[in-house]
Amino acid sequence: MNNKRWVIRPNNFVTFEPHWKRTTNIAISLRGNPEEFAELSELPLKEGMKGYSECTVISPSQLAGATFYIRRAEQLYTRGSTRTQKKQSIIETL
Repeated sequence: MNNKRWVIRPNNFVTFEPHWKRTTNIAISLRGNPEEFAELSELPLKEGMKGYSECTVISPSQLAGATFYIRRAEQLYTRGSTRTQKKQSIIETL
């Protein structure tokens, strides 16, 4: 734990910062730029520090979306910082 932020070590691709004093939410920082994620309407992404995206979970209904983003952040981390940045897309099948 780094200050109030939980950093997943040694593969620093996601951090969690729980807030509980004035508000109740979890700020999540994810490896990868917002353009590299298929953004979900129920959990908007914003640009974080260089090379990272951020989202804030305020409801249990957003946990599946957070998991989706975390999986993508791990993929981007595995590909490394010299990866070709590509937009992720979601394809629905019947």
